[in-house]
Amino acid sequence: MLDAIGPSGINAMNALIQSMIDQVTAMERVANTPIPVSYSIHLKQCVTLYLFSLPFTLIGDLGWRMIPIVTLVAYTLMGIEGIANEIEMPFGRDPSDLPLDRYCTELRDEIEYIMENLAEGDDDLESEDEH
Repeated sequence: MLDAIGPSGINAMNALIQSMIDQVTAMERVANTPIPVSYSIHLKQCVTLYLFSLPFTLIGDLGWRMIPIVTLVAYTLMGIEGIANEIEMPFGRDPSDLPLDRYCTELRDEIEYIMENLAEGDDDLESEDEH
């Protein structure tokens, strides 16, 4: 079957395989390099300190309207911090993680489809050689 695709096809396949290996290496680097705990603690402390001091800086200018504004800012910043914690490790089994099983199944199906069609194409190549 490899004879059917020729040297240029084999070179293209090797390039694609090398690209897949590079992508796996990059994913392993993400999976094996967690965010340091000290970074997470520092981020949480900075956000909390900012949110505690924000009402005192706005009370003079906004009065009671400061309450909904600070609530909105707090909701936004705490949401961003929560999202950061959730997406810190994208290769797990949580609902927000990447669906790697689905990706692998789709990739396998595509490879099988290509291999089946390439095998069918072999018959066409052989019949052309006979003429």
